[in-house]
Amino acid sequence: MPQSQASEKIVVSAGSILDLIPMGILIIDEETHRIIYANDAALQMIGVDRESVTGKVCHNFICPNDVGRCPITDLGLEVDNSERLLVRANGEKVPILKTVKKIFWEGRACLVESFIDITELRKAKNALQQERNLLELATSSMNVGLAVLSKDFRILWANNILRKIHDNIIGEYCYSVFANRNEVCPWCPARKVLEEGVPEATADYMVSSDGNEEKWVQLYANALRDENGNILYAVEIAVPITERKKLEKELKRYSENLEELVQKRTKDLLESEKRYSLLVNEVSAGVVTIQDEKVVFVNKTLLNLLGYSEDEVIGHPYEKFVDEKYRQKARELYLMKLQGSPPKLNLIELVAKNGERIPFEMFGSLITYEGRPAALVLLNDVRERKQLEEQRLKLEKLAAIFELAIMVGHDLRNPLQAIENAAFIIRKELSDHIYSNKRISKALQIIHDSVKYADEIVRDLRDFSIADRPNFERVNINALIKEVISQIKTPKNISVTTKLKRIPEVNADKYMMKRVFMNLIVNGIQAMEEKGGVLEVSTGKEGDFVKINFADTGVGIPESDMGKLFNSIFTTKAKGMGMGLLICKRFVESHGGVINVKSKVGEGSIFTVKLPIKRCLGGEAA
Repeated sequence: MPQSQASEKIVVSAGSILDLIPMGILIIDEETHRIIYANDAALQMIGVDRESVTGKVCHNFICPNDVGRCPITDLGLEVDNSERLLVRANGEKVPILKTVKKIFWEGRACLVESFIDITELRKAKNALQQERNLLELATSSMNVGLAVLSKDFRILWANNILRKIHDNIIGEYCYSVFANRNEVCPWCPARKVLEEGVPEATADYMVSSDGNEEKWVQLYANALRDENGNILYAVEIAVPITERKKLEKELKRYSENLEELVQKRTKDLLESEKRYSLLVNEVSAGVVTIQDEKVVFVNKTLLNLLGYSEDEVIGHPYEKFVDEKYRQKARELYLMKLQGSPPKLNLIELVAKNGERIPFEMFGSLITYEGRPAALVLLNDVRERKQLEEQRLKLEKLAAIFELAIMVGHDLRNPLQAIENAAFIIRKELSDHIYSNKRISKALQIIHDSVKYADEIVRDLRDFSIADRPNFERVNINALIKEVISQIKTPKNISVTTKLKRIPEVNADKYMMKRVFMNLIVNGIQAMEEKGGVLEVSTGKEGDFVKINFADTGVGIPESDMGKLFNSIFTTKAKGMGMGLLICKRFVESHGGVINVKSKVGEGSIFTVKLPIKRCLGGEAA
């Protein structure tokens, strides 16, 4: 076949497969930016036929604002799940989430762009804006001291109000820092909570006296308990009441009858401030206040999400916690907010203490904090929603792959069998001939081995796409393991050992379980082929499950690959399609079981299969 015809056949075959994928895909010449191929999903999103886009410059349809400054070829950037614009045939601009990869295809450098329409996702974000408005109204600046005390009255945490008054107070005794005493204050409300077990307590405390000027705070203590009701810590709030004390003296001077009214009003104010303080710290969204480009307040929800202590956040520039690629955007939004721009929902990524990049939906507003302008920002963690969207896209891709696997497996069976039969007849004819050609015999053996390997791929495709429920029967797992091991050829530098405990029989599909055990044992052997080692297969009972471990001493699996093993067609081998573990996962889960792996690079891996002793599928026990 001429090379040009072969290339056309490859393009047609690739196009047929790409047309099955429910996301827009363009293949673009990297040098000219002209479109080589567009799949059906891309054509439908643009609203044109294939002839209208083939050979055209990609900026006519994708990223019209980047003409002459392509992020990939001109700026040298990476585009991975980046928000861009698509121009439809009718001129409408549609927001998309786009990923670009470089490939070398048909003798030239190309770009593969894949994208999905995120119009509905943006509408969903806008629908959340009213909830953000409600949170904005419910939060504002605080002007109270707040501390968390341990049972021995050490200060575990204090807010910025207290830290500005007293330096380096974390870990110090509260009575030493605030009262300059060597023992717990007898009137201390935190003592009543921690030692006497009262649910809450209050006390007025004179902080200092400078001549005739007295400064007072009201201390309010409450208990933090564990799930069993045991007191763990005390939360103590210091509310400035100097002015109130002055008012009390003045009112007492004029009328003793007004004292009760003043105390009631003060108590109401304290309760209101307490409820507000608890609300800010207990809301599910992160809350942060930024003033002079530094963090002056952060609630415990955001601290827990990022893994920082308050000491590591308060007083630091807010840009320190923003992912580098979002810092310019965050700086612009902050300056716009100080100029009074209206609230607007934005996407941003913050850097957790462990280095993880966490996506947040950000909603900010201008407030007055301690008499000066500041930005109040609400942050909503959207990791779970993004994961759900990714899982949905994976399921859609797998559905298309399942359909393709069924067709390929069905169509290849017959020609493979015909090739094997023809090779057998030729081999038989040659074996009867005294002067049979050794080169021909060797070629026939290659044909036989290749057909056998292709048949294994077809079998993987069939198992990968099989949708039937398991054919359950009583299976002795230990006996099945021994049978599988006896059928596997083991290299001389590798030994396979067993530790098979007495376990009950289970209801299982014998063929499926045999395939699972075969794949896991072969994988373990292949992981040790270079240096040799030991593969140990062990069984046991764990609760209502039979547990089977496959432990090898091979090369191990990098942490970056762990998440791909059971969720996609993945392999690091030079041969094979990477379906083995995906097939294992499907077969085990169809039995109501689970499969997982623990691994350490350079030390080996342990794959674990758990099968229910009493099968439970679709809510029905068997």
